[in-house]
Amino acid sequence: MAKKEETLEHMTVEDLVALGFDKETAEKMTKYAGTSEGGGIFAPILSFNYDKDDVLGDTGVAKKGEFISGYKINRSTLTLEEEGINLGNEIEFIVFASVYQYSAYDNVKNTTSVASNIFTSVYDSKKAVDLKSGKLITELMKTNDKIKFANILGILVKTEDGWKPFAFYSRGTNYFELNSQLEALGIDPKEIANSYRFTVTSKKVPTKGNPAWVMDLKSADKLTIKDLMANREVIAENIKKFDTWVTSVNSVNKTQPSTTASTDAEEAVTEEMEDDDIAF
Repeated sequence: MAKKEETLEHMTVEDLVALGFDKETAEKMTKYAGTSEGGGIFAPILSFNYDKDDVLGDTGVAKKGEFISGYKINRSTLTLEEEGINLGNEIEFIVFASVYQYSAYDNVKNTTSVASNIFTSVYDSKKAVDLKSGKLITELMKTNDKIKFANILGILVKTEDGWKPFAFYSRGTNYFELNSQLEALGIDPKEIANSYRFTVTSKKVPTKGNPAWVMDLKSADKLTIKDLMANREVIAENIKKFDTWVTSVNSVNKTQPSTTASTDAEEAVTEEMEDDDIAF
């Protein structure tokens, strides 16, 4: 266990600057780590393999529940159209940013019907606004039970080629399962960014509806100053991409009021929302 003064928990902008990060990067790191006081999706989307037609399984690409990214399947011909990455059923990762968003998927139109602004604190959830209609999410939820809450994590996964960035949408059963495990270890789920290195395996659990795949926490080790310094460049690069993405998504309702506007953020939500409704 590292000494308290060597860990990254509750580090300030000044602390990070002293370690060699530029001020802009340091401000963004604290902003998306839950410690702040005041274009396209930033990375490939990492998700569980829920492939309802088991195309990935039949072709020997990935088993159900494994962590995958990038695969595209033609549902008409049940063939693999685009290769992706299979990280197996166990991954080691660092969370470098954490934000929240509400969304709803329209199964008839095959698109997101609701997509809120992205916010950095769960305490701002009641202020969330649908980027398409401009209405408060709390109002829309009174008549739309499809709206779901997501904790969008920017993570760096350890691979044979080094630490690689991914976006992971934690919601529903997975969100509550992961947070419960963290809290059982005395870890505040809101303060995991740039503070811990996690190892998880995929696990299938029963729900009121279809079974769901969740992250089963195997270890949670506090990051040290040495860990941070070793990954300084990759963290700095990806936190800037993350910030650009958040700014882009949140500007949609200001610059593109049309309800037909489509963003990479909505497409990311769509991919994950489809998974929620797939049976095993």
